[in-house]
Order: sequence, then structure tokens, then C-alpha cells
Amino acid sequence: MTEEPPYKKLRLSLEQPYKDDGGERILQLLDIAPDGERVYKPREEPVARLGDNLTRVIRERGIDFFEKYKPDGAWRDAEPSEADASDSDTDVEPDAAKSKARDGDDKQRPMTVDELHAMRTEMIPHLYTAMGEMSLARDLLALVSSATPSGPLAPLAQPSPMPNLPAGTLTGSTVSNPPPLPSVAQFNAQLTLGAKDNALRQASEVLRNAADTMERTRKRDESYWVDALTARAANWSLVPAPLPPGAPTGKNADKTARDFIISFGLEEAPLEFRRRAMAYLSAVDNDGSPLVFQHRQKMRLRIALSREEADGTKNVSYNSLHAPDDSDVNSILKYAQQELIEQEVFHELFREAEKFPSGDTRVSERLISVSVAHTMQLSFTLVPSATCNNSDEEPSSPLCDLIHAALKLLLLRRHSFVKKQRSSTSTSLTAPTTAPIQAPPPKILQPIIDLIQYQSFCDRIANELRKVCAALWAVGVHAKMRMTRVGESGNDLVALLDSPDGSIGGEAVLRVAHRPTFRLTFQSPAMLVAQTSQANVTISSIAQLAQVLHDEVKLAVLERICDIGKATCGDPKALWFVDGVSSRTMGRWGGHSATFQMSLESGAVVADAWTIRSGVTTAVNVAYSPAAGQLLDWATGIVRNLSAQ
Repeated sequence: MTEEPPYKKLRLSLEQPYKDDGGERILQLLDIAPDGERVYKPREEPVARLGDNLTRVIRERGIDFFEKYKPDGAWRDAEPSEADASDSDTDVEPDAAKSKARDGDDKQRPMTVDELHAMRTEMIPHLYTAMGEMSLARDLLALVSSATPSGPLAPLAQPSPMPNLPAGTLTGSTVSNPPPLPSVAQFNAQLTLGAKDNALRQASEVLRNAADTMERTRKRDESYWVDALTARAANWSLVPAPLPPGAPTGKNADKTARDFIISFGLEEAPLEFRRRAMAYLSAVDNDGSPLVFQHRQKMRLRIALSREEADGTKNVSYNSLHAPDDSDVNSILKYAQQELIEQEVFHELFREAEKFPSGDTRVSERLISVSVAHTMQLSFTLVPSATCNNSDEEPSSPLCDLIHAALKLLLLRRHSFVKKQRSSTSTSLTAPTTAPIQAPPPKILQPIIDLIQYQSFCDRIANELRKVCAALWAVGVHAKMRMTRVGESGNDLVALLDSPDGSIGGEAVLRVAHRPTFRLTFQSPAMLVAQTSQANVTISSIAQLAQVLHDEVKLAVLERICDIGKATCGDPKALWFVDGVSSRTMGRWGGHSATFQMSLESGAVVADAWTIRSGVTTAVNVAYSPAAGQLLDWATGIVRNLSAQ
């Protein structure tokens, strides 16, 4: 058995709420006066209500209602007389007794007001018909009695004011039309039946159409007020629409507006966008939609990020866009508001892109394309809402979704700045001698460009660190990288929205041979500082970063080889040191000497060793190869072999 959907498992109480969250009784609103005063239904006392109910029972069911009604729910009937009882014993058959016992419950149940009204409605026309027939019979009897006074009916005749008529005045005759031919009668009957059938079908079609129209009108009227209450419950701005042209505006005229205006725009938006943010509740059939948008453009903002990889392939990713949701009024208004906000964002981006300093910038009516890096292109496009449904051919990107959300926050920051600037403007009548210098509103496009450039900048730094780590791991040297791209906390990131010049930063730490060797600090959009053992170096290019990184890694590995030589040679008087200028490690002990040199070339470690034995003046060069094992083990073996000789 399939599992029920979650909405069918929801259980709601059908009891009408009578208290609010504070425990106070909810009053029923009856009317709102023109001056705004609210009229509530007065509270009904239980004693007064009980008295009204008792009065109604006595008025509708008689004064002796409580005398006839038994406590067990039955009615007290009169005791049958002995004669009736004897007749009942002798005349009633068993079947009649069973029928009486079966109908006893129905006879004991009192009639309701609705049943009594239905009985009166059914019986009164028949009684009027019977009264007319009796009156006609009475008049006819009086006429016959006055015309023929002799006979057995003479004593029964009553005096009548009508004049006496001569005998034979009332006569009867039968007149009938000649019967038609059978074929003609059959043809006439067919014509009559056909005409009646067609008329009945047309009448039924008219009635059915009228019934359908009335049902649709009823449902539309009900849904109209339900939609209005739904929009009001969702905290949308709901105001009465202005009266139509030509509507009466006199003192006693009905100024109640049935239509409602719903405003869903932002408060500080430009006037043209606030005019678009108007919706009307539809009082007529509007293709199934409960709202009418007069200025809705149905356009969404699509963000595309194009990146060219090292092998020449081009990857394009988009932000997530969902199809319109027309399930209820709240969903329709939310989607329309999202469309309007994105159109306002595109409008602001359009204004900034026209003055953007980058040379590779294209601006058109519905497309903005900006080059943010050497191999990255960012574009903003207005697309129809009907086509907004992500497919497998257009993969969504978390970075594009982040940009889509950040654009809305930046727009709200701009609105807050404009509102604060307007509220701080002097309202005095005397104008100042010098106008205050107003700061420009915060940008929307520039922070997005800085964010993407910072992300690309961090990727390039991480790529260089990974290359060094991979080269060290290939020769058996332990290397570990830890990189934090955004070091600020969540509260700090929110606080950055209040500062137009705010920036984010992070750090990267490289550990070689279990020692902290290299530390980088960076800040958006592209500021990098390398903290080496000698000094802090500001990095201005990737080539400089690679050079500084290689020097620090070589120094760390040579220091590790120096420590290994001191521990392996076994001579307490041995002299081991690292020459940072020539990037060498040199050691002398017991007449022996060894020199190690290392470099990083094309992502690989290249190492050489020169050894001089005791009593020998010729140096022997030993080159490192991956076949010799790990680099540190190779250096340990060379020192150990020299010490053993």
C-alpha cells in the first residue's frame, strides 16, 4: 500500500477558536463604522439565552409540551376507553397490530417546525380546492332545489335569494369533434412529441447553462474573499481599490470598494518599479489566476559564469531558477515579488556596468557581460519566467547561487543607505549656505566582481601550494596544507554590509616535515602577504609567490637533512649548518664532509650530494633518483656510509 502524502496526515481541529494567544475572548466583528469604530456582537448571557429557548419551545409546541413529554423520551397519550379496548381486541388483526407497533415510534415523535411548515405548504392548496368544490356544489344544490320544489328533496331545500327558474332550464348535451384520420392523428402526434422534445431539450440546456454559470459565480465569489483573507494573513499590503469612474460619491452613496490592491514592491524602490508592484484580486474569471497584474513583465535574472580550463575546454554554470508556482495567492505574490526585485537588480547593474572601468564589458537591453578574470566571464541575462526550469544541460553552480543571493542583500543595503540619507536631510525652511556633500550610494556590481576575483585568486594560491605538496609527497617528505579562504565569522560578514569598503580575508599554512614552514595571509580582492622566517613579503604576482614558496620549502627540507646528519654521524664535534644563500646543507665530522643541495623544477624535487672521505681530496657527486627511495632516507644512507668508513 502506498504511503499517504504528508498533507493528508495533518490533523486540524474543527472547533472554532474562541480565545486568542493571550487567553482573551475573541469578539465577533459585525460592522465597521465610517469613522473607523468597530462594532462587535454583544455577549449573550446564558440565563437570557435559556429563557429565549424556553419561550420558543412553548410558542412552537404548546403550553402543555412539558406535561405530554415523558422523561424517557416518549409522549403521554390518552388512556383508551373500555369500549375502544374491546373493539380493538375483537377487530384488530395481528398484521394491523404489528403495523401499529412498528409505527408507534414515528407517532410519538413530535413534529419539528420545518416538518409542520412543509405539511402546511402541501395541504393548504388542496384545502382551497376542496373549499371551491364545496361552494360550487352548494350553489348548484340551491339552484336545483329552487327550480323543483316538489319531491323528496323539497323539505331539505333552504330558502335562496336566487330567482325561480322554469323547469328544463338546466339541460345537458354531449358535443364531440369528428375523429381525425388515423394517419393524420399519428402524424400530428409525432409533430407534437417532436416539438415538445426539442423545446424540452432547449429549455433543459438553458437551465443547465444557467445553473453552471450560477455555480461558477458562487465559487468565484467564495474564492475571492478566501484569497483576500489569505493575502491578508500572509501580511501583504492590502488596501481598497479606488472607485471606478462615474461611481456615486454623494453623502448616502455606497462607497464600498469590492476590489483590493496588493502592493508587493520594496519601500525604497524607484517609482517605476513601485508602479509595477501592483496586483488586483480578480472578481471575474482570469484564466484560473486569482490575481491580475497590469504591469508584470515575467522576467527573471539568470547569472552565468564562464570559465576556460587549462586544456582549452569552456565550462558554463548557471544559478538555480525554479518554475512559477501558481498553487495559491501567497506563492503567486512571492514569485512576482522575486521577479520585480531581480528586474530592479538588473536595472542597477545596467547603470553601473555602463561606467565600469573594465574594457571587456558588453551592455544591452537584456544582457550584461563583464570580464572578471583572465579566463572568467560573468554575465547577467533577463529571461522569461516560463523558461526558468533547470535541466541537466544547464548545471547550477553554488557560486552563482551565492552571487544571486548577494545581489539582493546589496540592493537592500543600497535602499537602506538611500533611506538614511533622505531622513538625515534637513527639513528646515531656511536653506543652508553650502549644500552638504553627499556620499555616493554603495555599489552593487563591484562587490560581486571583487568576490569572484578573490575566489579566483584563492584558487591560484591553492594550486601553487598543491603543486609543492605533491612534489614533496613524491619523494617521501611529509607536507600538509591548511587553507581558510574566509576567516571572518558570520556576525563579521553581516557587519560588512554596513561598510561600503568592507573586505574579507583568510590565511594558508604549509607544514613541511611536521614543522610550520610557510604562512600566507590574503585579503580581497588580490592582496597577498607571505610571512617567512626572515620577514613579511608582499606578493604581487604568482611567479613571485612560487619563488618565495620554493625557497622556504628548500630551506625547510635542508634543515631537516641537517638535523638527520647531526643525529646519524655520531660525532659530538660534528659541524652541520644550512647556507640559506646557496640553499645547501653542509656537514663535517671525523675528516669527512658532505654537502646536500635541493631544488624544485617543473613540479619535481631535484637533489644532489657531494661527499669527501677522510684522506681523500676528490669529491664524489651522488644524484637523487626516485628509485633510491625517500629523500630523507637517501640522505641518511649517505651520512651513515661516510661514518662507517
